[in-house]
Amino acid sequence: MDKLREKKFVVTGASSGLGLALARRLLKLGALVAVCSRNQNELRALYENYGDRVIYSRVDLAKPSTVELFSSLVLGKWDWVDAVVNNASTLGARRLKDLADSTYGELEKAVRVNYLGAFKLISVFLPSMLARRSGIIVNITSDVAAHPEAGWGAYAASKAALECMTKILAKELDGFRIRVNLYDPGDMNTKLHKQALPEDDPSSLLSPEKSAEALLRILLNEDVTSSGKRLSVYQLGGEGGNE
Repeated sequence: MDKLREKKFVVTGASSGLGLALARRLLKLGALVAVCSRNQNELRALYENYGDRVIYSRVDLAKPSTVELFSSLVLGKWDWVDAVVNNASTLGARRLKDLADSTYGELEKAVRVNYLGAFKLISVFLPSMLARRSGIIVNITSDVAAHPEAGWGAYAASKAALECMTKILAKELDGFRIRVNLYDPGDMNTKLHKQALPEDDPSSLLSPEKSAEALLRILLNEDVTSSGKRLSVYQLGGEGGNE
């Protein structure tokens, strides 16, 4: 794990769930982590615990200007980043609903955050990776992107677009030693899952910490030939329910 020491990571949606669990794990391993979210409370707690090894900012991925301000803050201090993890997501609606019952605004919100927001974040940090010919981009996806289910229309469509973009980027960045992967974290005990499926038993779900450990294996992998692959928590050894 020493290879993570002083490496520079960007993690979105880091105020709770998988993003927070990953940020904490990276910091414990000696990495430098820039975190963002619409809620700053937990982000501020990371800074209070780890000091200048943390950069934090309130960012709304649906608003490109906030992403640009965040990147200016991060690159102004670090000059480059080694990895970007696009974790932040929204259902687009307060509850799952059929596409026929969805509004244009709900679909637009899901696409703006889950797809366009991820694209914007990549676009502001990719130049620093290209200059060093090194980097990792991991986009967090979902099983409904590959296997659509009724009620998940806005979310699934935005994640499917994210998967397509990821695979295209992997092809376009071939030769630059920049690896681009998709990661399906499984059904986790998170606020997003509770919002989507409040009837699910939390004890039957993966803890964000377990899923973060599996994601860490992707970030530690130095095999650029794996670029473009879609990897899941179960492929990487994550199993069992919450702890």
